[in-house]
Amino acid sequence: MSFRSAKYRDIEAICAGLTGAFVPMLKSLYPRGYYAYFTNHTWVKDKIDNEFVYVYVLEGTVIGAMIIIKNPDEKNLKIHTIYVEEAYRRQGFAKAMMEKAEELHGEGVGWSLETLESLKGNVELYEKMGYKRYGEPKVLENGHKVVYYGKRRLL
Repeated sequence: MSFRSAKYRDIEAICAGLTGAFVPMLKSLYPRGYYAYFTNHTWVKDKIDNEFVYVYVLEGTVIGAMIIIKNPDEKNLKIHTIYVEEAYRRQGFAKAMMEKAEELHGEGVGWSLETLESLKGNVELYEKMGYKRYGEPKVLENGHKVVYYGKRRLL
């Protein structure tokens, strides 16, 4: 197993993983197609060029990826996306990716992320990893709530 920076050769696998992990849910949340950019090769290439994109590779296959957004203040990073292929879920790979990213970026960095309150597995993982909920939830048109989490957030 390896956790490494994504390369252009990983774009296809990342897009396929994002599609499988998120598009069914996003279609129900955003019927107008908001999710389309999310699985676009150009969008992923831009993230590789300008943000931090990591892949988790098992026996030569990308089984998960993580996209981390740089904040202008350079003190905080935002986990934009993290996914693990369905066959590998609930085996600790998402937790391992988050731990490796935190280790790689060091103790002097604050972290933030957002998730749907209804995604109980995500909420449980983030809280077990020391992320604390902050702010007020954002209620979407369809009634789902987006909740915000942070860890060592630096102001």
